[in-house]
Amino acid sequence: MGGMDVTPATTPHERSIDEIADALEVDPRAGLSTAEVERRQASFGPNELEAERGPGLWRIVLGAATEPFVLLLVASGIGAVLLGEVRDGLLILAGVVPIVGADALTEYRGEHALEALRAASAPHARVRRDGHAADVPATVLVPGDVVLLRTGDVVPADLRVARADRLLLDRSVLTGESVPELATVEPDPPDTPLVDRRSIAYSGTSVVGGRGEGIVVATGGATEVGRVAGGIGGRDRGRSPLEHELDRLVRILLVVAIGLIVITSGLGFVRGNSIG
Repeated sequence: MGGMDVTPATTPHERSIDEIADALEVDPRAGLSTAEVERRQASFGPNELEAERGPGLWRIVLGAATEPFVLLLVASGIGAVLLGEVRDGLLILAGVVPIVGADALTEYRGEHALEALRAASAPHARVRRDGHAADVPATVLVPGDVVLLRTGDVVPADLRVARADRLLLDRSVLTGESVPELATVEPDPPDTPLVDRRSIAYSGTSVVGGRGEGIVVATGGATEVGRVAGGIGGRDRGRSPLEHELDRLVRILLVVAIGLIVITSGLGFVRGNSIG
């Protein structure tokens, strides 16, 4: 997986073109040399999202079925059946099925969203190297490459826009905004949120009008779409805030249920009723 820390221009949207070019040691009029491209490819690797095999469907279903809230419902249903409340117990167990199904479906779609992001990547890019324009596979791009953009292109990496001739970008794949927006060469204010940055053409977005040029400031997993993909596909993801809250709710319900069982069973036993 490739990526470059554009030091000192770690926030390219607020830096001028000259600052970006100096930080990446590139002349935008000539582009990188072939030798320099090869050196950077060896250092940063290919410009692509790392392929990561997600869990199989049965593992996703098993994970959904062993959530604490689901286990509590299953235990309640089985307990009801054992106590003679067969209808109530079966209703509880039947209600578990759509819960597990919905949870598994959501997880399955999330795991396969990474494949959609990979499929949206640009297959080719037009770059300026050694003073000449050439078409190359997008996977061989490196930080500092000068990319030429035309209508119909998919942006192959995160680019600091260096020239914009009515350059119109569709950034819906990243920001959700369905209205194309004009790119600009001028830096954005330092505190500009990602959805409002006009000086950056993000990887995976589309050129729907005009033409322009940009200097690659991030490739592979270091791009914004790469970070999204990393969040989707990372195996070390923790539980979400909602899952933590559900776990806490389960613990509270379990304590309350046990307390009620002890109280009601104890009072009934004192009054001479059977423990059942």
